[in-house]
Amino acid sequence: MQVAFEIIERLKDAKFHSGVELAKDLRVGRTTVWKAIRYLRSLGVSIDAVRSRGYKLTQPLELLDKDKILSELSDLVQKQIYQFDVLPAVASTNDYLLSQIAYGQKPFSICLSESQTQGKGRQGKVWQSPFGRNLYLSVYGCFNAVQNISGFSLSIATTILNTIEGFCTLPEGLGIKWPNDLMYGSAKIGGILIETQSNPAQQAEGIIHVVIGIGLNFDMEGFEPADKQWTDLKSVLGQVLGRNLFAGKLINKLLTDFVLFDQFGFDHFYSQWERFDLLKDKQIEISTPFSKEQGQYRGINKRGELLVEVAGALKALTYGNVSIKYE
Repeated sequence: MQVAFEIIERLKDAKFHSGVELAKDLRVGRTTVWKAIRYLRSLGVSIDAVRSRGYKLTQPLELLDKDKILSELSDLVQKQIYQFDVLPAVASTNDYLLSQIAYGQKPFSICLSESQTQGKGRQGKVWQSPFGRNLYLSVYGCFNAVQNISGFSLSIATTILNTIEGFCTLPEGLGIKWPNDLMYGSAKIGGILIETQSNPAQQAEGIIHVVIGIGLNFDMEGFEPADKQWTDLKSVLGQVLGRNLFAGKLINKLLTDFVLFDQFGFDHFYSQWERFDLLKDKQIEISTPFSKEQGQYRGINKRGELLVEVAGALKALTYGNVSIKYE
């Protein structure tokens, strides 16, 4: 609903705007304004309505700005981008890019959205995606299929934390839980979803097409879950990071690091990963669709596989849900 997104542009200052004013400015009826407000609320936008005063956001929003984001990218990175879309709403940024893949074009395409109506997590889980509060980013790239994809998600998580560290000192407890969760203690702050697509004409050349989805909670105030299974950067860092500035710096570093991964694999990122490893020295439980077992975490290998010692035997795992066992 385009009117809704034009209204949010006017409300982002968190001041009151009357329905009459909005209707006149947008050349629509009052009923259209009311329906647009209802739609925005359905996307997770918190809007106050006061008789005789109008509508107001409960807090200001920094809306995504394509030009501001692009200004943070180096000339070299910008030349590698085929498509760069910033959307007000989309079902899923990953699905959007998967449907837009243009084989044979420049190596990268980007999609950011203010909200997702069908945001995806691992194993079919839903990623809660309220409007204008977090970062929902997907990147398409084509890579050498020889590299291990499990190590790829770890390198991406490392890149995200290095980008955050460029803004402030990371608090103790903020790190990575294998294979792709950004955590603060036991609360999730972000996640990575990698989806692949093959082009039969390029399979023989060892080329794989990948869409990397990143969800990062910036400010989930008003959406706090009762079970505290997730948190946000505002709560963890004690400050609000500018979404446009952060998105630009993250994309710039991601595309640079993607090239390094394609050339050298996870081995290039291994020492950085060790800094952020939240499972170090922990007893863990690993769940897969076929089994559940406990053991001593023994790190990861250079392919990004999890190493766990179970009953004296060392196992290397490429997938599974991991939880820390507390005595």
